[in-house]
Amino acid sequence: MPFAIALVALPLCNASCGGKDSSKIDEEVFMTSWVIESLRIDSVESIDCLVVNLTYFQNAQLFLPATRLTCNHDFDSDVADVVITDSLHVNSRNALFNGVYAYSLCLDQKRKLIGLDLVSATTRIRMSRLLTDYDAFVRRYRLTELCSP
Repeated sequence: MPFAIALVALPLCNASCGGKDSSKIDEEVFMTSWVIESLRIDSVESIDCLVVNLTYFQNAQLFLPATRLTCNHDFDSDVADVVITDSLHVNSRNALFNGVYAYSLCLDQKRKLIGLDLVSATTRIRMSRLLTDYDAFVRRYRLTELCSP
Protein backbone atom coordinates (compact mmCIF):
# COMPACT_ATOMS: atom_id res chain seq x y z
CA MET A 1 0.00 0.00 0.00
CA PRO A 2 2.83 2.52 0.65
CA PHE A 3 3.85 2.02 -3.00
CA ALA A 4 0.36 3.02 -4.19
CA ILE A 5 0.30 6.06 -1.91
CA ALA A 6 3.71 7.14 -3.17
CA LEU A 7 2.55 6.93 -6.77
CA VAL A 8 -0.45 9.13 -6.08
CA ALA A 9 1.65 11.68 -4.23
CA LEU A 10 4.22 11.92 -7.03
CA PRO A 11 4.36 14.79 -9.50
CA LEU A 12 1.10 16.40 -10.30
CA CYS A 13 0.38 18.51 -13.31
CA ASN A 14 -1.83 21.57 -12.86
CA ALA A 15 -3.92 22.43 -15.89
CA SER A 16 -4.21 26.19 -16.16
CA CYS A 17 -6.99 28.06 -17.95
CA GLY A 18 -5.31 29.11 -21.21
CA GLY A 19 -6.61 27.59 -24.45
CA LYS A 20 -4.60 25.08 -26.49
CA ASP A 21 -5.03 23.65 -29.95
CA SER A 22 -6.69 20.27 -29.33
CA SER A 23 -5.12 18.82 -32.49
CA LYS A 24 -1.70 19.13 -30.80
CA ILE A 25 -1.75 17.53 -27.36
CA ASP A 26 1.62 18.22 -25.79
CA GLU A 27 3.76 16.01 -23.60
CA GLU A 28 2.63 17.90 -20.48
CA VAL A 29 -0.75 16.14 -20.67
CA PHE A 30 0.89 12.78 -19.91
CA MET A 31 3.11 13.96 -17.05
CA THR A 32 1.11 12.93 -13.99
CA SER A 33 -0.24 9.89 -12.18
CA TRP A 34 -2.84 7.63 -13.82
CA VAL A 35 -5.12 4.81 -12.67
CA ILE A 36 -5.12 1.86 -15.07
CA GLU A 37 -8.80 0.91 -15.29
CA SER A 38 -8.65 -1.66 -18.06
CA LEU A 39 -5.89 -3.76 -19.59
CA ARG A 40 -6.89 -5.89 -22.56
CA ILE A 41 -4.31 -8.25 -24.05
CA ASP A 42 -5.36 -10.00 -27.24
CA SER A 43 -8.96 -8.88 -26.47
CA VAL A 44 -8.93 -10.54 -23.01
CA GLU A 45 -9.39 -8.36 -19.92
CA SER A 46 -6.15 -8.74 -17.95
CA ILE A 47 -6.29 -6.02 -15.27
CA ASP A 48 -5.80 -8.70 -12.60
CA CYS A 49 -2.32 -9.32 -14.03
CA LEU A 50 -1.17 -6.05 -12.46
CA VAL A 51 0.11 -6.02 -8.90
CA VAL A 52 -1.08 -2.40 -8.56
CA ASN A 53 -3.09 -0.41 -11.09
CA LEU A 54 -1.26 2.91 -10.77
CA THR A 55 1.35 4.36 -13.09
CA TYR A 56 2.85 7.72 -13.88
CA PHE A 57 4.81 9.56 -16.54
CA GLN A 58 7.74 11.82 -15.60
CA ASN A 59 10.68 13.22 -17.58
CA ALA A 60 10.14 11.06 -20.69
CA GLN A 61 9.77 7.94 -18.57
CA LEU A 62 6.81 5.75 -17.71
CA PHE A 63 6.82 4.01 -14.34
CA LEU A 64 5.11 0.66 -14.88
CA PRO A 65 3.62 -1.66 -12.25
CA ALA A 66 4.82 -5.18 -11.66
CA THR A 67 2.86 -7.99 -13.28
CA ARG A 68 1.92 -11.40 -11.86
CA LEU A 69 3.45 -14.75 -12.74
CA THR A 70 -0.04 -16.30 -12.95
CA CYS A 71 -0.63 -14.26 -16.10
CA ASN A 72 2.57 -15.46 -17.79
CA HIS A 73 3.89 -11.90 -17.51
CA ASP A 74 5.98 -12.02 -14.33
CA PHE A 75 8.02 -8.81 -14.27
CA ASP A 76 9.10 -6.46 -11.55
CA SER A 77 8.04 -2.87 -11.86
CA ASP A 78 9.89 -1.08 -14.62
CA VAL A 79 10.88 2.41 -15.63
CA ALA A 80 10.35 2.54 -19.39
CA ASP A 81 11.68 5.22 -21.69
CA VAL A 82 8.93 6.87 -23.71
CA VAL A 83 8.87 9.06 -26.77
CA ILE A 84 5.66 10.98 -27.42
CA THR A 85 5.02 12.07 -30.99
CA ASP A 86 1.84 11.34 -32.91
CA SER A 87 2.06 7.99 -31.10
CA LEU A 88 3.49 6.81 -27.79
CA HIS A 89 6.66 4.70 -28.05
CA VAL A 90 7.28 2.62 -24.90
CA ASN A 91 10.68 0.95 -24.51
CA SER A 92 10.18 -1.46 -21.60
CA ARG A 93 11.86 -4.66 -20.46
CA ASN A 94 8.33 -5.94 -19.82
CA ALA A 95 7.06 -7.30 -23.15
CA LEU A 96 3.50 -6.75 -21.95
CA PHE A 97 3.93 -2.96 -22.21
CA ASN A 98 6.72 -2.64 -24.78
CA GLY A 99 5.65 -1.21 -28.13
CA VAL A 100 4.08 1.63 -30.06
CA TYR A 101 0.64 2.88 -29.02
CA ALA A 102 -1.88 5.12 -30.67
CA TYR A 103 -3.31 7.40 -28.00
CA SER A 104 -6.41 9.49 -27.50
CA LEU A 105 -7.81 11.57 -24.68
CA CYS A 106 -11.49 11.46 -23.78
CA LEU A 107 -13.90 12.83 -21.21
CA ASP A 108 -15.71 10.81 -18.57
CA GLN A 109 -18.33 13.44 -17.79
CA LYS A 110 -20.16 11.35 -15.19
CA ARG A 111 -17.07 10.89 -13.01
CA LYS A 112 -15.39 14.17 -14.10
CA LEU A 113 -12.22 12.36 -15.19
CA ILE A 114 -9.88 12.69 -18.15
CA GLY A 115 -9.42 9.32 -19.87
CA LEU A 116 -6.45 8.12 -21.90
CA ASP A 117 -6.72 5.19 -24.30
CA LEU A 118 -3.52 3.49 -25.47
CA VAL A 119 -3.88 0.98 -28.29
CA SER A 120 -1.20 -1.22 -29.86
CA ALA A 121 -1.47 -4.26 -32.12
CA THR A 122 -2.13 -6.56 -29.14
CA THR A 123 -2.84 -4.36 -26.12
CA ARG A 124 -5.47 -1.79 -25.14
CA ILE A 125 -5.03 0.22 -21.95
CA ARG A 126 -7.63 2.62 -20.52
CA MET A 127 -6.39 5.03 -17.85
CA SER A 128 -7.85 7.93 -15.91
CA ARG A 129 -5.83 10.97 -14.94
CA LEU A 130 -5.51 11.53 -11.18
CA LEU A 131 -5.91 14.80 -9.29
CA THR A 132 -6.84 16.99 -12.24
CA ASP A 133 -9.05 20.07 -12.27
CA TYR A 134 -11.45 18.58 -14.82
CA ASP A 135 -13.11 21.83 -15.93
CA ALA A 136 -9.83 23.75 -16.31
CA PHE A 137 -8.28 20.83 -18.22
CA VAL A 138 -11.24 20.62 -20.62
CA ARG A 139 -11.06 24.38 -21.25
CA ARG A 140 -7.30 24.36 -21.74
CA TYR A 141 -7.23 21.49 -24.22
CA ARG A 142 -10.71 22.03 -25.68
CA LEU A 143 -11.58 18.37 -25.32
CA THR A 144 -14.98 17.20 -26.53
CA GLU A 145 -14.63 13.46 -27.22
CA LEU A 146 -16.49 11.32 -24.69
CA CYS A 147 -14.99 8.09 -23.38
CA SER A 148 -16.63 4.93 -24.67
CA PRO A 149 -17.99 2.60 -21.99
